[in-house]
Amino acid sequence: MCRELLLERVVLVNETKRFVKFVIIGVIGVGINLGCLAMFTELAGLYFMISAVLAGVVTTFSNYFLNNYWSFSDRRSENHLFGLGRFAVVTAVYHGVYYGLLALFVEVLNLHYILSAVISIVLCVPLKYTLCYLWVWKSTIIRGEMLDGSDSCRAD
Repeated sequence: MCRELLLERVVLVNETKRFVKFVIIGVIGVGINLGCLAMFTELAGLYFMISAVLAGVVTTFSNYFLNNYWSFSDRRSENHLFGLGRFAVVTAVYHGVYYGLLALFVEVLNLHYILSAVISIVLCVPLKYTLCYLWVWKSTIIRGEMLDGSDSCRAD
């Protein structure tokens, strides 16, 4: 019982740290995304949805590498083609929801495209983290075993 409780606490602390790292990288990604979105829309004169797609491509690469080396460093993908491929699939699902919300907020609710992008990103974070956690960087932890191989929480 004590062993399982200790393991659960260790896992909870580690996963909380992982999520915080993911969010920090996400904030960096939001900055990159919004900068690209504004640049492509305002400077290049592209339609905001085209700009959003281009900004999403740029952000996909930066977020993959940052998460691979920091948030999920214990589950790091050594095969970047495979890992980035999985991340691109997750990002495509995420962007499908994100683009739908973005269009809804801008075209139907008449919100500014930058505000709409921020709201859409925040609403989509739980989806993206869950998919990354469960599929892109799957856990290799064997539950129920102590890290040192012992069975007990008691000091001998």
